[in-house]
Amino acid sequence: MHSDTTAKLLKEQTSELGCTVRRFAKETEAIETYETLREHRIRQKRYGETAAGARKPKKLNINTPKFHALGYYCRLVIWIGTTDSVSTQIFQRELAHRIIKRIYGKTNRRKFERQVANHERRLRLLRAIRRRRTAKAAGGTASAPAPQRQNGVNVQDDLQPDGSEEMTYYGSHPVLQDFILNLKKHLLQRIMKVDENKVFTVDDLLQISFRAHRLYTHKTMRINYTTYDLQRDQDTINPRRNQYLMVLSQDDEHPFLYAEVISILHANIGHPDLPGGLERMEFLYVRWLDLDPSHLGGMDTKRLHRVKYLDHNNGDAFGFLDPQLVVRATHLIPAFYQGHTKSYLPRSLIRPLEQNDEDWCSFYVNFFVDRDMLMRYLRCGVGHRNVTWSSRRDSAAASRNRTDEDEHGLAMDIDLVQPTTTGTATLAQPPP
Repeated sequence: MHSDTTAKLLKEQTSELGCTVRRFAKETEAIETYETLREHRIRQKRYGETAAGARKPKKLNINTPKFHALGYYCRLVIWIGTTDSVSTQIFQRELAHRIIKRIYGKTNRRKFERQVANHERRLRLLRAIRRRRTAKAAGGTASAPAPQRQNGVNVQDDLQPDGSEEMTYYGSHPVLQDFILNLKKHLLQRIMKVDENKVFTVDDLLQISFRAHRLYTHKTMRINYTTYDLQRDQDTINPRRNQYLMVLSQDDEHPFLYAEVISILHANIGHPDLPGGLERMEFLYVRWLDLDPSHLGGMDTKRLHRVKYLDHNNGDAFGFLDPQLVVRATHLIPAFYQGHTKSYLPRSLIRPLEQNDEDWCSFYVNFFVDRDMLMRYLRCGVGHRNVTWSSRRDSAAASRNRTDEDEHGLAMDIDLVQPTTTGTATLAQPPP
């Protein structure tokens, strides 16, 4: 889908592309280039002895229909429409009937209409079975979130492990330092709808309670979003694979913040200000990334933005996030030439064993991963709302996530110790 703004932008970029191609052809004209070995072998095989000898010189030829047609794309989009709105099946009826013709070949040519209908019905049923099997193999057995919800957390029915000893051992680790204290602050900010700079007293923090002293973790989270062309779509966040996400930023220079999801959690929270005194609240525990100040990226510079992890000594390196604030999952490409480093975080339980306790030095933000993502960075998508509120790194004031209480999931038991200035929490043995 195009608008006047995007059509104008397409025209400008097409003109710039033409200038760049012509300049490249002029600057490389003096360079001697030859056909590849594969092309040479194919030519020899095709023409035999007449093609024997050395490889033929080969220059960049921009006088072709492919380059000539580039200048007409923008004009045709305005006249006819976008390229995905036109199909050869509209003009060539034979292509539209290729499936029926293939099925007709499987009939006995006598009263074939009924036989074709039966074959088509079988194909439709087989496609439905294949979709169900694919979804089951991918672990997508949980129902999708309601369209009006921003996100949905899948429920898993795993057995409850006793992780208290492990969590107590790592209680002073940077990843879990002040975990319970920061979680209570995050939940209070959401319940009371206050700014992140709000200072809570010990009495305020003690009003937060966790039902059964437990947190529940989940394998995946689904994010509903509206695409730039006003269509519904969905992303899946998985801490083991697709673990990177983006949220709105307060910084006018760059519209988004980026984070790696460590864990997807929910808890049944008790507080006097909650309806009925109890509510299920979902939250993400994330590791934040920041823009690399030594690298300039964006549309003007024609380079991808580069981000890197915050140092573990930074108080904003880890934090909690309301799932309602997640815009989309994002694709981060490791800067392979920079290699790995151990300086961001010491040995940690959040890294898989195959990472050898190392992180990539930096990542490139792939805003060309799909059309919708590109339009978010261009800020001219019709389906993208201009949201006035913005996300925070540790927590944010947002609408409370009210869902039906669900007791399924992988549980962790919490020892609700009295908050102190250090705030380090330990996990107790689960009740019998």
